[in-house]
Amino acid sequence: MANRPPREVEVAITDLSDEGLGAGVAEARVLKVRNALPGEHVSALVRKRRHGTWYAEAHQHAVVSPDRVSAPCAAFPRCGGCVMQHLAYQQQLEHKQRTVLRLLAEQDISTFTLRTPVSGPRLHYRHKARLGARMVDGTLLLGFREAFSNRIARMTDCKTLALPLAQALPALQQALGGLSIAERIPQVEVACGDRDTAFIIRHMAPLTPEDEARLAGFASAPGRRLYLQPQGYDSIMALPPASGWRYLSYGNPDFGLSFQFLPTDFTQVNPSINRMLVRAAVLALGIRPGDRVGDLFCGIGNFSLA
Repeated sequence: MANRPPREVEVAITDLSDEGLGAGVAEARVLKVRNALPGEHVSALVRKRRHGTWYAEAHQHAVVSPDRVSAPCAAFPRCGGCVMQHLAYQQQLEHKQRTVLRLLAEQDISTFTLRTPVSGPRLHYRHKARLGARMVDGTLLLGFREAFSNRIARMTDCKTLALPLAQALPALQQALGGLSIAERIPQVEVACGDRDTAFIIRHMAPLTPEDEARLAGFASAPGRRLYLQPQGYDSIMALPPASGWRYLSYGNPDFGLSFQFLPTDFTQVNPSINRMLVRAAVLALGIRPGDRVGDLFCGIGNFSLA
């Protein structure tokens, strides 16, 4: 697809796929369309083909769904970091519930009582992410990749990342763009705890002392921790090296718990929703003193300790 212009098709959207893409049929092909909702008629540009399915971006809407809302982020739908900002929040919850019920039914699991879906902050909730980096015309772009593309979306803010991470983006972009090896920085992993943030810089060439000093300047802001990754995860080191690995932490005050984790550890990206889910799970189980419960995917103990 990269060597020829994208094909334009007209399609009626009849469903919403599990990943939040509008679904329809065009020219006897299954089509999944970004920025499209059931009930809409759209003109879409086909960007990718995979296993007989066409993937496209809607750019004109002849019929608009009543469930469509204005996306809070100016980078949507170009940025691939979010997929359903154009859908009303209540309809997002209903879509996710239908998806879960269908997946359970496919495994012959039936449900009898549905609790009200938990909901929480809709903006600045994401506490972990992997961002792409690329030099374009002398400027370093830092952000999520564009939909159906390896290009990096032009962004200086993010409505999804937790505020300490989003607010650090311009300074981080400036610091990386001034490195002698700026063209050899492919990605940055970010993680946020209740108090501190961490940034893991993947670099494909050695840093000069001046580069390290520039990055140390970025990391000197209160609560920021910076790590360098010249190769695989086992190569990650702190900057400055003497500071070593330091834990981030998040709390669950409902159970008097505080969890320490490394930036590379798996944690739920939405801590507000996570606390609600832990509370709901414990209450649903009806655990009493002396009961024994097995957590078969315990990780750092997010559910088990509660």
